[in-house]
Amino acid sequence: MENKRVFTEWLPRTEAEQIYGFGLYQGGVPPGEKIRVVKVGDDVEACAGTHCTSTGIIGPIKILKTERIQDGVERIEFAAGTAAVRAMQKIESLLVDSAKTLSVPPEHLPGSVDRFFGEWKDLKKENERLKEELARSRVYRMLGDASEVAGLKVVAEQVSGADSLELHKIATELLKNENVVALLASDFEGVKIVASAGEKAMKCGVNAGSLVREMSKIVGGGGGGKPALAMGGGTDPTRIQDALSRGLELIKVSCKQA
Repeated sequence: MENKRVFTEWLPRTEAEQIYGFGLYQGGVPPGEKIRVVKVGDDVEACAGTHCTSTGIIGPIKILKTERIQDGVERIEFAAGTAAVRAMQKIESLLVDSAKTLSVPPEHLPGSVDRFFGEWKDLKKENERLKEELARSRVYRMLGDASEVAGLKVVAEQVSGADSLELHKIATELLKNENVVALLASDFEGVKIVASAGEKAMKCGVNAGSLVREMSKIVGGGGGGKPALAMGGGTDPTRIQDALSRGLELIKVSCKQA
């Protein structure tokens, strides 16, 4: 840590500008005919603030955060002196605690974090692949259990614990069959509802968006979407079966009117 001397002198403004240029004012323009010029090494600025006589008096400086305010302007947050020491001690404590969690020495922490992050990404991909595979297997079973309404296959089922993404994948897979209508609901974080209608089903007047909108009202929520695929939900999982029954009724009405 360098202990540079801080030099100050009072000069007439015009003289200071001639010697040092307008770079003096990078920190702002102080008022008055005379200005105080502060020099630390190669840095020179006009400043009327409080300064120490040497940089070593300040002690260590720890940069805590940098933030871009606008083009060419950066805000730097830092701690100095004992505050900087406390900041560094806090960071060291966090590193030691993190190393203990991963059961590695602190110096091995970066490599261990990279390895665990890579493994997490691989597991996430595998989880998504398994979800898609599970969705396809569920589709085969659902099609076998589907009821028939006016020549359409209707899947109306509660898929317990499935999130919106999982329901969406199942509904999308069912959408490949032009004569299938899917009404899917889950008790995940309240109620999630997804509906899909194949090409033939839409020609019969079935609209997935309308189905979801009406079903969601029953479970205390809302939703909607396109005629082929829609999503919604609510807050009352005790009425999921009522919502599925309502969806089935609306399909029967649509087919009669077509």
